[in-house]
Amino acid sequence: MDVSEILKLLATLSIGLDDLGESDITVFMQYINLAYFELLQATINESPLVVKLNEQLDCTNGVVSPTSQEIFIPKVIYDIRTNRQLLGSSEEDVLKVDPALIKTGNPDRWYYANGVINTYPISTTTVITGGGIGIRYIAKPDALTASSLSADILIPSLYHQVLVDGASYYVFQSETGFKDQTKMLSAQVKWEDGKKKLFSYMKNISGKKHLSTYSPV
Repeated sequence: MDVSEILKLLATLSIGLDDLGESDITVFMQYINLAYFELLQATINESPLVVKLNEQLDCTNGVVSPTSQEIFIPKVIYDIRTNRQLLGSSEEDVLKVDPALIKTGNPDRWYYANGVINTYPISTTTVITGGGIGIRYIAKPDALTASSLSADILIPSLYHQVLVDGASYYVFQSETGFKDQTKMLSAQVKWEDGKKKLFSYMKNISGKKHLSTYSPV
């Protein structure tokens, strides 16, 4: 479904509205995107619809140059020279063993800090000299708009209805005048069931036995 169709269906199923004004569209798009990004957080890592980018970047004093697009999910970060994957860590864990951040050498881990990717131990390595850091990642997806087409939605078209159920659930629990406990519970059941079916689909298509980002329990 195109987003325009999702909007019409959401308006009909939630509050029985036939004609959508600009203010209605603005409100409904907030809830559609709320449901959309919740689904993406849990499934985009396995989605066959999403392009994974691979970039080779310089690293200066342990700080990796910015990627061309904002990172939504890092898939793999690796040392280009050795083709060795760096282990994900946190700044807190690194500081526990090296509070002054003075250890240098070949990096074996990476972590986010100050809005950029850092490597540790600290090193300077450049692509032009055959080194650098490789990053395979999923870029931050764009929010949906009222004019977004079906092809712009990064979940399989078979599950676009789940967006309607999720958005309906959030509409009914909002404080915007649409609050309806009975309809909210009904929408919640459909929303949770739709998520489970989508996650099951992603699990099967990715060949994995488990998706670590979601538990239906």
